Amino acid sequence: MADTPERELQKHPTATEKEKKLVSFTLRVEDSVDKGLKSLCTQENITKETFLEAAYLVCIENELLMQQVLEVAIARRQERRATGIVRRAKSMTRYLQVN
Repeated sequence: MADTPERELQKHPTATEKEKKLVSFTLRVEDSVDKGLKSLCTQENITKETFLEAAYLVCIENELLMQQVLEVAIARRQERRATGIVRRAKSMTRYLQVN
């Protein structure tokens, strides 16, 4: 026997209930990535947040894709760390030259 529309609605959280579960965070990305993501999201009429959610949901269902994404993410993190070290060293050098 099929569920009534009322029972179907009870199975799914309302929009208000879903909104209560959303969290806010700051996302820092390279300028070129931001521009490309904004362009894609505008073209598809979605937000960057919903794109990120969807990408994550697809990745957790596809182990190979998740591994590919993680490899790129780890490489990018290493690049950012190296860049940060160089930036801090330059800043300290300038500071020491002034004092």
